[in-house]
Amino acid sequence: MREIPDAGHREMVMEVLKEDFLGIPVAEAAKCVPRIDRPQAEFCAITIDNELRNAGFHCPPSLIHDLVAMQQLLVPAPDDALALALARAYVFWVHLDDTCGRSRSGVLDLFADIGTGPRPPGRHASRFSDYAELVFADLAGFCSPAFLGIYRSFIHEALTGVLLETECGTDRHRFLDTGYIRSRSGFCEAYATALQFVDPCMDFVENLAFWGAAMGQLVVFLNDINDVLSFYKEALDGRDFTVSSIYGESVRNGIPYRDAYRAKLDSGLRAQRRIIELAGPERTPHVENYLHGYWYWHLHVDRYGWGDLIPGLERIEI
Repeated sequence: MREIPDAGHREMVMEVLKEDFLGIPVAEAAKCVPRIDRPQAEFCAITIDNELRNAGFHCPPSLIHDLVAMQQLLVPAPDDALALALARAYVFWVHLDDTCGRSRSGVLDLFADIGTGPRPPGRHASRFSDYAELVFADLAGFCSPAFLGIYRSFIHEALTGVLLETECGTDRHRFLDTGYIRSRSGFCEAYATALQFVDPCMDFVENLAFWGAAMGQLVVFLNDINDVLSFYKEALDGRDFTVSSIYGESVRNGIPYRDAYRAKLDSGLRAQRRIIELAGPERTPHVENYLHGYWYWHLHVDRYGWGDLIPGLERIEI
């Protein structure tokens, strides 16, 4: 295990490891049958890397690799063009969050660049707005105009959450409604509704009853399980640990970090069970592949460092 810089954070991580909570993610990930179309994934990774470089972005190849792997596992696409459109969206929104999410002015600039209406007079297109429009335009070829409008709204709502998150870690942190902020950030609705591209039975507009019932639980699952599986990565960073939802709930409720961790894990598992209950026979294979793939992806990419915690974990290769 790599050295965690803060002694207090290191102790909290060790408490989780001593409780043997890691067996649950390993068991959930084992339910995934990983299928990756390597030629398609390589095509997507190379194309996105070239696009971002040409657009002036400095996106780590490791991030592109990991997010293309996420698309391959969670929302597999038989069509190379659709796979590229989905992978491009996954990569770009995470890259925006990683690079601009800590800066209030950076997020406000994103709103000005990727706005919902006409660009203000005198404000020119930026690399952010140009590439965001590429993301939207490519997805438009595979969905209805109505869904594209809905998807755009999900992106703007997520950016609102990212903006509010910039107040976390400040001296105003204790006054924030962190539950609300966490539910708005993370691009969860945009990531969840990528499922609508895998099969007609998952189409958002045509299956509003399912999405209306399941969306809240999908947001809980994606946020809670990401928080649970990010704890070591965040501890290595330091600042990310102190603004994480698990740490915040531990401090706010005056409970040990390991108890807040277990509560978050249990919440994500409850949401997963409920989503599967709601799916019905036709949707269940697609939904289970998505959910189990989410666990598997976190454990088997470099981004979260689980190879440090569980020696022998096989890295996803594309």
